Amino acid sequence: MSIKNNIPQLTISVSNKLSIDIEYFKNIFNGNIYFDKSQNGYYI
Repeated sequence: MSIKNNIPQLTISVSNKLSIDIEYFKNIFNGNIYFDKSQNGYYI
């Protein structure tokens, strides 16, 4: 949790090797998915 422009902001992070496994969370929370190349690569 953080405060950005005096507005509380909650950050939820989910990671997995397959993007399809986290697509559900993207759709529910209207978020983003990106690929992180570190540690053999995974989607966040």
